[in-house]
Amino acid sequence: MNNKLAHIVSIIFHPLWFPFGMLLIYLHSNPFVFGISTPFDDMILVLQTLITCIILPLIAVVMMWKINLISSLDMDHRMERIGPFIAMMVFLIWYYLNIDQYGVAPIYRLYILGSIITLVLTFVINLFIKVSLHTAGMGGVLLNLLIAKNAFGYTSLSISFGQSNYLWSYQIILFIALLILFIVLLSRYYLKKHTLTELFGGLILGFLGQILAMGLIDVI
Repeated sequence: MNNKLAHIVSIIFHPLWFPFGMLLIYLHSNPFVFGISTPFDDMILVLQTLITCIILPLIAVVMMWKINLISSLDMDHRMERIGPFIAMMVFLIWYYLNIDQYGVAPIYRLYILGSIITLVLTFVINLFIKVSLHTAGMGGVLLNLLIAKNAFGYTSLSISFGQSNYLWSYQIILFIALLILFIVLLSRYYLKKHTLTELFGGLILGFLGQILAMGLIDVI
């Protein structure tokens, strides 16, 4: 693996994209639990997710960079992450508090709550030591997909291309998620962005967020 490829992997699988990606996965797995019959019947939810979880946080981080609150968009230094972390937490909490009006799938609501918990834990720990937000994000995705399969009965994901429809089993989805996790771990370590302790520390926080969310989902 070379530096360019590792950087591309880091961008493609940045946790900022994950809430939108997970929404698409669950919309294609079972749109009926969202109260719709096809994945894109509720474009307002899709657009709100895109704007609140990706566009607004990106704008906030770029503004911090432009006014020199952070030295680069990579945020290599631990304390530079504080501002972007706060921005991401604010937007994700705002999103979580508003998605109930759309009747989202319980598994997706669980994912978002778990992501908020992981982000809060990562923010607090980041004040003392650096952990990988990439692996924290992938840990949350992987465990949430596993919960979807084993606790919520999700079996397959349906994707249509033209007149053709393809079904992917959740075993395949989980295998792909594991493969992506391995590639992300390798890329971040190759770029020397994190030590192995920081990488696996992030992974544990990703798992922990989803586990805690399962106990809090009926309360919060």
